[in-house]
Amino acid sequence: MKAEPISACAASLAERFANRTALVGVIESVPVSIETLPPYDAVLVATNHDALDCDLIRRRARLVVDARGVYREPLPNVVRV
Repeated sequence: MKAEPISACAASLAERFANRTALVGVIESVPVSIETLPPYDAVLVATNHDALDCDLIRRRARLVVDARGVYREPLPNVVRV
């Protein structure tokens, strides 16, 4: 399978954490919900925090990049880094 080149990238932060993070670029704050997850190609879990609904993210995200070891068992849409 040939990967398509990425021509643009957008990033969003879970609404609860947006004010505490200083990142370069365009960042928008969005709530994590059934409606907001599907449009994104991937979700990066960069914090293991009780406020995140990790089960909802696992069920609704196309791809989850787990940088914090939140998901212990192998899952088809989760990549642990």
